[in-house]
Amino acid sequence: MYGRCEACKDITLPVNMDPTTKNNIISWTEWTTRSTPVKKKLQNGTTTEIDMKTTTLEKKVATIEKLVELTKSELPRISTHLYNIWHQFTHLKQLKENLTQHDVVVHHDAVATWAHLQPVLGYITYNYPLAKNIHFLSDGPTSQYRNKVAFYLASTVPFMKGFKTVTWNFTEASHGKGAPDGVGGALKNLADRVVAYGTDIPNASALLENLAKHSSVRLFEVTEDNIAACGELIPPFLKSVPGTMKIHQIKLNIMSPQVVATEPGNIRFREVSCFCSHSCDCFSPKESVFTQRESEETIKVRAWVLVDYDGDLYPGTVTQIASGQYEVDTMSCAGDNRCYIPSIRFAGEKVQVGGPEAQPELSVQQPELSGAAQEPQLSHAVQEAQVQQPQ
Repeated sequence: MYGRCEACKDITLPVNMDPTTKNNIISWTEWTTRSTPVKKKLQNGTTTEIDMKTTTLEKKVATIEKLVELTKSELPRISTHLYNIWHQFTHLKQLKENLTQHDVVVHHDAVATWAHLQPVLGYITYNYPLAKNIHFLSDGPTSQYRNKVAFYLASTVPFMKGFKTVTWNFTEASHGKGAPDGVGGALKNLADRVVAYGTDIPNASALLENLAKHSSVRLFEVTEDNIAACGELIPPFLKSVPGTMKIHQIKLNIMSPQVVATEPGNIRFREVSCFCSHSCDCFSPKESVFTQRESEETIKVRAWVLVDYDGDLYPGTVTQIASGQYEVDTMSCAGDNRCYIPSIRFAGEKVQVGGPEAQPELSVQQPELSGAAQEPQLSHAVQEAQVQQPQ
């Protein structure tokens, strides 16, 4: 019910309105989301004002005709929401009913992060060595794993563990209750009973030890070091995936030409899930590549950079930054044995910060004259070149 196919694109809400009553005033209540300015304290001690969205139940007043118009305008969103609920539940159920010895499903709730998933993936690969395809099922909170960081980690971590195909499937908003909620509730009740019988639980290690004695659920401890190690996998700059809030499935395949294991960060995504084959094109999947690039804030004036000039990399220093372009003083070749250093403007994608070994210090060494004059030598250049002084 996206209104895109021949079956439903022209469907409208039939209305038979009485002309004598359509202008009558009526009232109703409606959930409304508004932005409210609030003050946030920063790490340096200062405060800044940000907009916080809050949803409240408000009373609305309008004519019957206006209410009908509002209802019609909301129908596309409502029908899409209802279709997503049905589609995701139906296809995820089919997925779990048709698993093979090479497939595994991980179903978890919003408290799980990639630091918590690492030991789970290790447990699966050790105990089920034939499993090569992993499917994650979850709801879709943006703060946890419906965002570019979670998508990037999904495109890297499972492949590091030996999996060949990865999908992450989100249930429709407000319809993500499942088995993990029951498991979490049972463990919380068990912890309450342990404390009620006089056992002290001062930390996470003690909690795990006591729960493991009385529960058959496999438990893992995740330390701060584990979380920090997972954070180190995330590059500093990631491009957002367009239409993130509409995505209900991301798919990664080490055997697919679109996703290569040696180049993490490539994903395919679509608005609803499909499992008919590993590389199907149902529901118009799209592709996204997380680019890792230095920002204008990272590259400063007078910084050493490498620039792409005619397919070759040359070292240079930034002299000016404006409108996403960089003016760089860089050595260029003007013929055999002739080099000069002009100021050239380069687009942002042609400028990169070099590593320590690629940050040259250009200097011309004064020759020691004895008899015939010797030519000056250029040190630390990308390629050795003779420098001819202009006449």
